[in-house]
Amino acid sequence: MKKIGLLSFITYLLYLLFGGGLTVYIILAIDKLNESGGGWAGIGLALLFVVAIALGVYGLIGVVLKSVHMGTGWGFFGFLCILLDVLAVLCWISAVLPAGDLTKLAEITLTDILPALLPIGLSVASLISNILSMKRG
Repeated sequence: MKKIGLLSFITYLLYLLFGGGLTVYIILAIDKLNESGGGWAGIGLALLFVVAIALGVYGLIGVVLKSVHMGTGWGFFGFLCILLDVLAVLCWISAVLPAGDLTKLAEITLTDILPALLPIGLSVASLISNILSMKRG
């Protein structure tokens, strides 16, 4: 196994573990909410459930692709990992930016961006690691 792409593998593993853990937590919260009679909080939990599943699936796909790339050295799987990282960076940035109205771009403050800084940083670091692993691999 090559160690140049280890940062990407760890990033994908973190996404998988966080998405999976959040999914389990939300399932337990939904069960508790149903026992207490439900309410409007169920809609928010359902939306968060979709995000948690997306994070888990993203992490799972990344772990599988990166494992194959690190194990075999096949560049095609490294290229797929790069595409996965670009998609993740774009998704995190679009989650922070205002939808459709680019005139409000100047109104974005640091507190608007702060929740997404860690995942954007992880995804950018993973992208750089994958690009380097493609050059050396």
